[in-house]
Amino acid sequence: METKPPEDKSLATTIWSLILWLGLFLLAQVFAIGLSGAFLKSIFGLDAVSAGNIAILCGAIASYAVLFLVARRDARLFPAMQKEGGLGAAAKGLLVLTAVLLPFAVLGFRKLFLGLDLQPGPSPIALAQRFQGFDVFVFWGFFILSQSVFIIIAPVVEESFFRQWLWRRLEDYGLWLTISLSGAAFLLVHLRGPLGMLSLLPLTLLVSFARAKTGSPRLGMWLHGINNFIAFAGAGMVLRLFQ
Repeated sequence: METKPPEDKSLATTIWSLILWLGLFLLAQVFAIGLSGAFLKSIFGLDAVSAGNIAILCGAIASYAVLFLVARRDARLFPAMQKEGGLGAAAKGLLVLTAVLLPFAVLGFRKLFLGLDLQPGPSPIALAQRFQGFDVFVFWGFFILSQSVFIIIAPVVEESFFRQWLWRRLEDYGLWLTISLSGAAFLLVHLRGPLGMLSLLPLTLLVSFARAKTGSPRLGMWLHGINNFIAFAGAGMVLRLFQ
């Protein structure tokens, strides 16, 4: 049986640890994108656009692998404890409904109040246009893998890291500080600019609420995955019908 190592949960140590792991996260992403992009263009002869799309996917997988290894070891040593008397079935159902509606609300807000065009998710049609001339198995393989990364892998890894590894180290300093710092780190990782980060704020608050009420990141994983599925399944394309 693996013994639990002594922990330094001071705020300074936690912040430095966070900077270290997020730095490795970004380095892994940049290195994987550069290496795989050059490999795909030189060995397989892909054009810059196709190679770039696949390279970005490789970068996402490599960077998530870093956070997964950190969160997995931490979860094994310090498993999350489900809170007694947490959320009931009705409350969980309401949170799931909120996760379904969030992408529509965010895209609608961007269009109505900011005048921005609705951006559909990476649909098969859009991807097919990028991969014209490629074998159908290559196209569908890339499509399924990319959807799996952003709908399954990203929610599991991000919630395990931000709402478990980081959350557990911050919760002694109060709920609001925990939500603020873990949420800020989560938004920073996505690097979508001020507007993109603002668009992710409702999801951040939703999964933070679920984590605080249940004592576990598991419900947040489901909510995050459902939100990503709706967003990438083309919430923008559905909203276009009402324009």
